[in-house]
Amino acid sequence: MRSRLLLTVTAAMFSVASFGQKLVNLIHNGTSTFYTGNSPVNDAVSAAQSGDTIYIPGGGFNINTLNIDKTLSVFGVGYDADSTIATGITQLNGSIVLKQGADNSFLQGFYLSSNIIFGTNPSDEVVNNITISRINMNSIYLSSSGSNASASNNIILTENWFRSEIAAGYVTGLVVSKNFISQGFRYASNCLFTNNIFFGGYCGGGPLSGVDNCLFQNNYFYVGFGPCGGQYFVSGNSNHFSNNVMNLNWSFPDGSNTGSTNWYNIAPSSFFVNCPSAGLDMNYDFHLQTPASYIGTDGFQVGVYGTSEGLKDGAVSKNPHVILKSIAPQTTPAGDLNINITVGAQEH
Repeated sequence: MRSRLLLTVTAAMFSVASFGQKLVNLIHNGTSTFYTGNSPVNDAVSAAQSGDTIYIPGGGFNINTLNIDKTLSVFGVGYDADSTIATGITQLNGSIVLKQGADNSFLQGFYLSSNIIFGTNPSDEVVNNITISRINMNSIYLSSSGSNASASNNIILTENWFRSEIAAGYVTGLVVSKNFISQGFRYASNCLFTNNIFFGGYCGGGPLSGVDNCLFQNNYFYVGFGPCGGQYFVSGNSNHFSNNVMNLNWSFPDGSNTGSTNWYNIAPSSFFVNCPSAGLDMNYDFHLQTPASYIGTDGFQVGVYGTSEGLKDGAVSKNPHVILKSIAPQTTPAGDLNINITVGAQEH
């Protein structure tokens, strides 16, 4: 249950224009510093020390290539316009590069116009204990090229929207959970892939390429037809598939790949509440028509709304979320400006 806190603010000698500024908030040891100007996100990251937190408001920010080489927690307000009516989405225009030193960082709650990349070359690409959550991005490369093997460890990708691919760089301890993936997943070994939705794949094959010794459970796979569809693997060995739903048939064992308790020949239009065509669209409803008919390995429904928590609709960050704001058009005779803000406290 989401609770709401009604905050009423009366401010003297405030101008309405001050609320139009996009203030990026850097918190260091409990003290806030605000950044404006042409590159407030970059300026905040540059000034931050390891362990700091950065809050980015709604609005568009040009970041070009944002390099992070320290432990940071970075929060936007979300990327779903329907859930950020009061604030607008947080949109970062450019790429984010996580470099050596960024261990234990947490990124959540924004639209990224380009990619997240681990490092610029093998000498600075190793980062550990990274969580990336509720971000709408193009692709993610978990090594400097995505295909070269990296020693990075313990990477969690959860509740993201990938407009293209995940190139996993053969990192260890990779968990991919409750994501939407438009193209495919490749260059991985010994990973856990659970409760995701796949649409599409690589031309000449399916959504999986160069994937070995991974466990796939409780996912939905759509593989297209024609010259760029019809199969699930470009290449892959010793993977196990359990409790997945697939739009085409797949016979196991398939080489060294095994499977159990999967459902086949399930079209997206008959599986999801509203998915009239094969593709990822934020206007579609990816709840299941009959969730009790498709139970995953953990006892919850398959797909992104499975697990004990399920996907958080709206993809807003876990920090308190502004639901409604009302700013008076002018001050009172006493010179005060009345501001009413409704804030939702987030459970996760």
